[in-house]
Amino acid sequence: MTGSARHTNGGFASSPEHAATEPTSVKLSQTRAGSDDICPKISDCERFDQANDGGAQTCRIREVEARLYTPDKEIPMYRRPLASLAFFVALTAPTTAWAHVSIASGPAFADTTGEVTFAVGHGCEGSDTYRVDVEIPGGVTSVRPETSDFGDVNVMTDDAGTIVMVSWQKPDQDVQPKDTQYYKLHIRLKPPAAPFSTLYFPAHQTCKAEDGTLTVVDWVGLDEAESDVEPAPVLHLLPPRFPGWNKFAVPARVDDLAGFFPEAQIVWLDTAAFSINPTTVELIGQTEGVTLLSTIPAGSEIWVRY
Repeated sequence: MTGSARHTNGGFASSPEHAATEPTSVKLSQTRAGSDDICPKISDCERFDQANDGGAQTCRIREVEARLYTPDKEIPMYRRPLASLAFFVALTAPTTAWAHVSIASGPAFADTTGEVTFAVGHGCEGSDTYRVDVEIPGGVTSVRPETSDFGDVNVMTDDAGTIVMVSWQKPDQDVQPKDTQYYKLHIRLKPPAAPFSTLYFPAHQTCKAEDGTLTVVDWVGLDEAESDVEPAPVLHLLPPRFPGWNKFAVPARVDDLAGFFPEAQIVWLDTAAFSINPTTVELIGQTEGVTLLSTIPAGSEIWVRY
């Protein structure tokens, strides 16, 4: 892809070199049957590529987007699920929502101060959550925990004064007799300048039963293959972005596309595309010359639309 896109009254101008010739609104019928300047039909993409020095990828991108965004859809959205695409979505869908302690705020921006939310989905074997301890990984700075329904918050520091753990603990009188509550715990922090990397925040959840019995669950696993260890909360780091198209250089291999791009409309790498949206995944699979993107190799350059 050779340029960024701009939104124009429900249509799209895909790149600067086509901006002068495109109408302010590109309808689907025009996209499929118009002049070469607005990329007529999928079958014409290779001819368009030869005449426009690499325009086939732009052509395919615009074909998918025309199906998604044009107001008068002359091509049906094909809402019947396809087995292979449904399987792809199942493999790439995020799973952290099922964890007892997980990060619910989504990816964070590298080298940018922001709020990270830890969700406590449920307690331990019917007992209410009494205390949560979250370890702060190296490279994370400007840590400022927030008070919550648990009341006051405590921090642990190392010899240099760096915060290495944040702890929330309920007053005894506030512990619920049963596991009926959902909790959110917030920390304002600044991740390191390492976009497309992953941070793990090992967490320790303590539950208290009505008879005072304490149960501790350690969410410390850093490898999905460790089935005998509960997974640690994961924070994916992205570069700062703007609404619309963004061009990113990816320094390291990325396999967890659903974890890094849950808010993206679509991600493009050459002629492969990814989306968390099942309808978009179907359209990707139905577009000639486009494949489903499942891995981003190190050193790649991608286009992402938000």
